[in-house]
Amino acid sequence: MKNSNIELLRFFMALLIVFFHQYVVFYWKIFLLIKLIILPWIFIPTLVFILITGFYKVNSNKLINIRFLFVVFICWLLNIIIASIVFNFTKNNIPFLGLLLGGRDWWYLWAILLIQLMAPIINKILHSFNKYYILFIIVTLYILLEFTNNYIYGKLFGISNILAMILMYMIGGLIRLEVKLNKIYHYIFCISFLIIHWIISSILSYYYDFKFLSSQLSIWYALFAIVFFTLIVSIKPYNNKFINYIGGCSLFVYLYHYLPQILEEKYLTPSILKGIDQNLSYLIFSTITYISTFVFAAIIYKPINHVSNKFANFKIFRKLSKFNCYKK
Repeated sequence: MKNSNIELLRFFMALLIVFFHQYVVFYWKIFLLIKLIILPWIFIPTLVFILITGFYKVNSNKLINIRFLFVVFICWLLNIIIASIVFNFTKNNIPFLGLLLGGRDWWYLWAILLIQLMAPIINKILHSFNKYYILFIIVTLYILLEFTNNYIYGKLFGISNILAMILMYMIGGLIRLEVKLNKIYHYIFCISFLIIHWIISSILSYYYDFKFLSSQLSIWYALFAIVFFTLIVSIKPYNNKFINYIGGCSLFVYLYHYLPQILEEKYLTPSILKGIDQNLSYLIFSTITYISTFVFAAIIYKPINHVSNKFANFKIFRKLSKFNCYKK
């Protein structure tokens, strides 16, 4: 049974990822007062998504989800077709080579597939060692990564990006195995931490230009994402079909929201932005992007999953899904 708390979290994170990319694509060099309100929220979706992956997969022995591979393949084909049309109208040029790697923000999807290949090894570690030892290793590696490298937003298979995501996957798994908020003061602490972190992020962003405030995989945002995720998964689970549906659309929102942004840049931005407050225009275009992408995602969600399930149930693929990567 699905946990609708997590599905609602997916929905919320998909909304925030649209607001994040709207900001970094069009408003990065512009000071927005609204940024003080939406920090650190717009920087945590990627971190939360990988926490969810670790949370769900930590007890799985499967090497990879065959159905998910078909979902990715169908989305990839669909992206080539739709993006070719969009680029033809907006750029008069179709970047076929670039489209072979998917869309603008697909680096995360390829990184997730790579991490899923390593999941049996990671899960074995999480189940075999003391939680405090694992946590010490995770924190140590994350600190070393923070101070010896720069996270490169949008870089395909950037080793620092992938290492940070592996560490967050492990934390998501540890939360599933070891963490449960069962006292009222646990919730008070988590909520207080989130509020204080939120206030500090806004103040620092207003007065200073720290690099860690613009890195979505930094320790600063990782702490916020971890506490927020722990709070959500500790709430009593329930099952709601509608929430599960809109949560299931989040992957497609993530994959395709860059296309409406390209259309906006070509046809809406030059004519509408004149004379409009930048904060208001940011909200308007972010909302337009999200609604248009979500409608598209809601339409394709069922067909893509139906076709993927059909192919995944073929005998040859059922055997492949049972492949044992451990020594006998």
